[in-house]
Formats: sequence, C-alpha cells, structure tokens
Amino acid sequence: LSAEVVVVGGRGAVENDNFELVKQFADKIGAAIGGTRPMVDSELIPFDHQIGQTGYTIRPRICISLGVSGAIQHTEGLKDTKLFVAINTDEHAAIYNVADYGMVADLREVLENYLAL
Repeated sequence: LSAEVVVVGGRGAVENDNFELVKQFADKIGAAIGGTRPMVDSELIPFDHQIGQTGYTIRPRICISLGVSGAIQHTEGLKDTKLFVAINTDEHAAIYNVADYGMVADLREVLENYLAL
C-alpha cells in the first residue's frame, strides 16, 4: 500500500458487516484499505493489505484506524504516518497511544453519520 491516505480496519470492522461501511468510507475519501490480521483471517482483505509485523509496513500521509486495538504487532507497520486518527469503542485501547487524534466511539455510528452527509 503506497497510498497517501489509508483507512485501516481492525477486529471492530469485521463485526456486524461493518466492513461494507469501511469500504464506502474509503471510496468516498479516495483512500486505500488496509487491515489487521483479523481482516485477513476473515478474508475481507488480501494478505498484501495486512499491516504490521506479519504483514507490511506503510508510510501514508494520513491513516484513519477503525476498530483497531493497537497491538504492537500492528502499529509497528505504521511507520512515519504524518497524521494518525483512531476510532475505537475502548477508551483504554493501545491505539490511542500512537494516534495523533482519537475518538472513543462506535465506528458504525461514526461512518453511518459521515456517509449520510
């Protein structure tokens, strides 16, 4: 993934058909889609879009992380991201330790509201 803007889905994007919303959001903002191992294991994305120690390292200008816990195995793959935004329901998620901006919220609710604009 050599895109300037990447939307990254985690376990939260796998649940409740949330991945369809992730795809619509990425399309709307012109972003590439990456993900964590659960996204690959669920066959929602191909392995070459897996980000982390067991996947690929990316250097996007903007990364928007949706439903990603922030395990070190994943965040090691996000080197030198210029602007990192995270949305997760868990206010104690490790992803907030590496994100520039974070929103404690349900990704489905956030994406449905954004896509309705």
